Amino acid sequence: MSVCYIIRHSILCMVVLVSSLIIVPFAEASIKEETVFLPTRPGVVQPFVVSYDDETQPKAIAILFAGSLGNIGINPNGQPVTNGNFLVRSRQIFVQNHLATVIIDCPSDYKDGMDTAFRISKDHATDVGLVIDEMNKKFPGLSVYLVGTSRGTISAANVAEKLEGKVKGVVLTSTVFNEIDFSKGFTVPVLIVHNTEDGCSASPYSGAINTSKSYRYPLVSVKGGSFATGREKCGPFSPHGFLNKEEPTISTIANWIFGRPYKTEI
Repeated sequence: MSVCYIIRHSILCMVVLVSSLIIVPFAEASIKEETVFLPTRPGVVQPFVVSYDDETQPKAIAILFAGSLGNIGINPNGQPVTNGNFLVRSRQIFVQNHLATVIIDCPSDYKDGMDTAFRISKDHATDVGLVIDEMNKKFPGLSVYLVGTSRGTISAANVAEKLEGKVKGVVLTSTVFNEIDFSKGFTVPVLIVHNTEDGCSASPYSGAINTSKSYRYPLVSVKGGSFATGREKCGPFSPHGFLNKEEPTISTIANWIFGRPYKTEI
């Protein structure tokens, strides 16, 4: 029988349960993290990290897709993930905004990284769909939103297209526009979030403007926060990664998710 392994982090304790789940700290005592190794396709395990506030019931679930090759460094020994990617390093801010987060790592058959071919594949959507099923069990009744950044937007767009019945909306940040076929359309709401000073050639701010106008997707424009040169322009610690603009950016995303008024310029 397939077994789902979970390592739980809390600031207070370590707990090990002998069952189908192995349960095993973060900046705040009330924030819990679970590292999960979920069997999906035959012979494949999908790792992911769940973060949530143990004292306040989350109001929605955000599935987070990191950029580059998607390696976030989940450790089977239970060490907390410290990857510098915008969404990964900022997950606590999502939790503070009443969202449970799920960070998707590379599956076991793509442990060296997810290329574009895999990110747009049915297999990737299948893996994420099973992760969503697990989250629906853990947090019944909550809507699921997909949030991607940089090359993670390829995953978010693909999964939104293939799993439309399981997803309530999608947020694309620092989007790699040439890698996504927007002409297919989406059956769920889409929010585009982009830094006006994004210097990465794969994700120009002009692409955000054009896509927003062409497909009538709302656009949140983030201004400044940091400066980068050379290869750093596509890195996480730059405008491309919303450095020093994490809190207002994520709070705005949360406002959109919950149907509240939100700023279109930050």
